[in-house]
Amino acid sequence: MSYQELSNQFKINNPAIIARWVIDFRNQGLDGLRPKKRGRPSSMTKDKNKNNEQVKKEYYKEEIDEIAELKDKLYWAQMEIDFLKKRWN
Repeated sequence: MSYQELSNQFKINNPAIIARWVIDFRNQGLDGLRPKKRGRPSSMTKDKNKNNEQVKKEYYKEEIDEIAELKDKLYWAQMEIDFLKKRWN
């Protein structure tokens, strides 16, 4: 059976796909037809990822603490402004 006949039978409009499958099967057997991982491999190991998550948590905790401190300072500054407005009016 030709690649064209196979592509017609399986309703694949590109006979080159069939040719690629045949070449992969001849070179690697059934393993050649299994799906392959695609894309760039991850550069971060699981240990690095866990360490990165811990650093993020520490950073966010510091940020939250700083925000709370700034809110407190803003509250007292606003109280001082309100007090001075009442005193001079």
